[in-house]
Amino acid sequence: MKIFDALACDYLALVGADLQEGQDLPEGPELEKTAQQIVLSARAKEQEEPLRLSFAHLLCKPDFNLDSFFLFGLWEEDDTELRDFLSQIYRLAWPDAEWPPQWKDYAHIEFVRTPGPTWSSYINRWGPDAPPSVAERKAKAKR
Repeated sequence: MKIFDALACDYLALVGADLQEGQDLPEGPELEKTAQQIVLSARAKEQEEPLRLSFAHLLCKPDFNLDSFFLFGLWEEDDTELRDFLSQIYRLAWPDAEWPPQWKDYAHIEFVRTPGPTWSSYINRWGPDAPPSVAERKAKAKR
């Protein structure tokens, strides 16, 4: 099954703007609210199941660069925090889904690039206005 990679990008972008402004990933009630927003938005567009399949596929591949789905380059060196966030979103959004997702159930999924310059911000993410990485933000917070 082929799914546009932009599908996951669109829904993860719901938290991307906050991250660009230097905020941390949502936790607690904010995390639950974010998961609810993602599911409700996907359901309204009849994209909930492809989104669930996309997230499960991403979570099954520990070597996959999840940061590429956020487009901001915030987790260049270590996406552990991002992977944990996606796991929590998945478990909150689809509490009845099997956990953890097994690769054999999602190996048939293939991400395909969205045609055209849909994600030009990804190309320009290293510009002078690029947000600081998670490591840079944590170092700054310690000062």
